[in-house]
Amino acid sequence: MSSSVLSPIQRLQLATLRNSGLLDEDWYAAQYPDVNLLGMEPTVHYLWIGAALGRDPGPGFSTQFYLHANPDVADAGLNPLFHYLSSGRDEGRLPLPTSNDWRSAATSTDRPVGYRLDRCAEIHPDEDWLLFVAYCSDGRLSDCQKHQLTTFRRSGYRVALIVNSDNFSNLVNPGSDDCDAQIVRDNVGFDFGAWKHAIEILGALTGARSVTFTNDSVLPVRDVGDLRKRAEEVNARVLFMTDNLEVRPHAQSYFFRMSREALAEGALSILTDLPYYLDKDSLIHEVEIELFDRFRDGGYSPRTLFPMVGISNNPTIHHWEKLLDLGLPFLKVQLITAGILAVDDPRLKQRLGPDVHACLREHCERRTSGQRLIPLESNVPPVPAMRDTGRFNEYGAQQAFNLSPAHNPTLGVPLADIATAPPSIPRVLAVVHCFYVDVAETIFDQLSRVGIPLRLVCTTDTKEKVQGLEQALARFALTGEVVLSPNRGRDVAPFLVEGKRLLGDAEVILHLHTKKSPHDQTYASWAPFLYDNLIGSREIVLSILKILQETQVGLIYSDHFPPVVGLRNWGYDFDHARALLDRIGIGLSADDPLEFPTSTMFWARREALEPLFGAGLRYEDFEEEEEQIDGTLAHAIERSFLYVVQSAGFSYAKVTSLEEPSELGSPFLRLSAGDLSYALDRPTPFLAGDSTVRSDFHRTVPEIYPVSAARSRSKRRRLSILLPTIPCKDLWRHYHGADSRP
Repeated sequence: MSSSVLSPIQRLQLATLRNSGLLDEDWYAAQYPDVNLLGMEPTVHYLWIGAALGRDPGPGFSTQFYLHANPDVADAGLNPLFHYLSSGRDEGRLPLPTSNDWRSAATSTDRPVGYRLDRCAEIHPDEDWLLFVAYCSDGRLSDCQKHQLTTFRRSGYRVALIVNSDNFSNLVNPGSDDCDAQIVRDNVGFDFGAWKHAIEILGALTGARSVTFTNDSVLPVRDVGDLRKRAEEVNARVLFMTDNLEVRPHAQSYFFRMSREALAEGALSILTDLPYYLDKDSLIHEVEIELFDRFRDGGYSPRTLFPMVGISNNPTIHHWEKLLDLGLPFLKVQLITAGILAVDDPRLKQRLGPDVHACLREHCERRTSGQRLIPLESNVPPVPAMRDTGRFNEYGAQQAFNLSPAHNPTLGVPLADIATAPPSIPRVLAVVHCFYVDVAETIFDQLSRVGIPLRLVCTTDTKEKVQGLEQALARFALTGEVVLSPNRGRDVAPFLVEGKRLLGDAEVILHLHTKKSPHDQTYASWAPFLYDNLIGSREIVLSILKILQETQVGLIYSDHFPPVVGLRNWGYDFDHARALLDRIGIGLSADDPLEFPTSTMFWARREALEPLFGAGLRYEDFEEEEEQIDGTLAHAIERSFLYVVQSAGFSYAKVTSLEEPSELGSPFLRLSAGDLSYALDRPTPFLAGDSTVRSDFHRTVPEIYPVSAARSRSKRRRLSILLPTIPCKDLWRHYHGADSRP
């Protein structure tokens, strides 16, 4: 794409950016190699795409910081660098942050924290509950943390695992079933934030016999059952293990217990009243050092189980062997991570034994090498596809509301361990529409290299092309046939008509076509982008088949080509789509979110597309080919695929073979085969009217709201909640008089 296709306003902005000295084209092209792959000028790319992706134009300007510091610019949808050059600089706005921690300058926050409740259990009055916080940079428990969980559970505790994850959005399975409740959350607030959050989520801890709070900073060196019994016998309402004499005398918070009496008197509020601390030093000085005093001032009479007289430092670091001899069953991991004790110290090996010692070594290596990822925001609404605020823009194209990037994750393929956990190969039907024979040969080449057995159906519009395609199939040793089809409905009509006719016993369907987009060279590399993501290697195809086999995903499509990320609107297709979906029993509203496989290439389960195959569409239903770029039935069906898939009870997934998603803010899932069910068999955003057949009762009984009911193939237990918008008594009085009673 060159500057010649830009609007006059965009060309003015382009000139301003080029003359600013802040847009360094060489630096930009080196930082973002895909710019050269797209064949775009770096300045044009930043103006049209790069800023929306959060990319920096050069080392002297931070796009994300400028939008973060100036929400008015972000809300207005303005190019941040152009705004800075045209007015922001004169207003004193900064192009760069003054420190590296600008995302968390505050020391605490009360904002909601993202979490998943993976497992829960009833809490009974004869149970001792233990809330165990594990920090996992990648979301997975180490063997050492699993050992901690197992030890606590075998010692008689009901265990609630709270995983503080820097990789919360990646939906990886922590990897242990050795707990009674499991919460995975954004790593906000450290261990105190996790305890506070768990108390609020679990909700019934006041009914337990006791609640103990601990974290992965301590490693059990033996069974903790004796300690549990001893803590009960001490009969303290709040019990800590040790004192720390550093800074000032205070009780250490690595393991403390609240009794039934303390719980009944509201001791949990000492933790739930805290904000989420973002600064570790502030948390230590404002909470941890003050914690014993807060319980004392609240009337809970806290005590310490292992007081040490005559010391002036931290006993768990400087007197750890003596504490173990006194009966404390814990070793502080900080001894090793802080370099105070070598991990191979003979005393450690003797105390721990070879198996636990090996776990500790691996845990410490992971802890020192973990990288922090920026947590993603949640609870954000769908976003307008067009900047126009009305239902239609000036050209009559219809607005749409896309899923927020935070709610539309992108899955990296191939899966990390697909070579060691391949799927069984299903019966695959590949339907490829071949308008351009030269591009078809590229597809055939990639399919032959993948080496997956499949039955190939190629559709095209002339006898000459049929002959060329048959020769190409033979040349690439592919099994298939070529079908002559009318030049109507682009790739969509042949897929639905011939695909339905030739389905046979196929279990999985692959749909591709020979895309060129001759109307705009900006999209010249769109087709290779999609092919690479869907059939780029044998490992990618095996990963996609694995997902379809082992999860409730019914359709898998490529991540969006970057230039079309902002073009996912209804255009002139809404009426076509609504009529089509109504034909198969799916209600569609213009306010429903819109997401679809741009360019209609995908893998799908047969059952997920049955409603569309059953719609009885014929070639005659599609418009004659006139090089339309929008407004046809084929374009409407492209936008309808995911509604159909969800109506059949399946979910969908978006994949990429690149190192980052196209859309800024889209969670990027790097999964192994063992993570698939955990990550993908969970509720996904419903699209059209919950993509369901709606009840018609409200047409005859006006008091009944048109509630949607969605079929799901998930076997997970769920809680359904109906929230009436009008109290029943008000309805009764409306029809029977203000003085009557139901």
